[in-house]
Amino acid sequence: MDPLPIRAWCEALKLTQAELARRAGLSAPVVSDYARGRRNPTLRSIQALAKGLDRRPWEVLRGPKPGEGLPSEDESRLENIAWFSRFTPMQ
Repeated sequence: MDPLPIRAWCEALKLTQAELARRAGLSAPVVSDYARGRRNPTLRSIQALAKGLDRRPWEVLRGPKPGEGLPSEDESRLENIAWFSRFTPMQ
């Protein structure tokens, strides 16, 4: 089985796998095994991960879409502009 897109979800939602495991009520090694494809998740585990991610079970399986949990392109651009604007030009 392909691994669950746990790494992608954790990155998108700025969670560690340990935090996701805690939210889902699963052990961290089990979540790590799912992320690496070492273990096949049960339906109950998928439901628990969905609850921990605040998503539906089918969304857990498909992974995050672009911008889901991550800033949009426009939001990223505005963040970058704000960050660069803190610097004064060198004279």
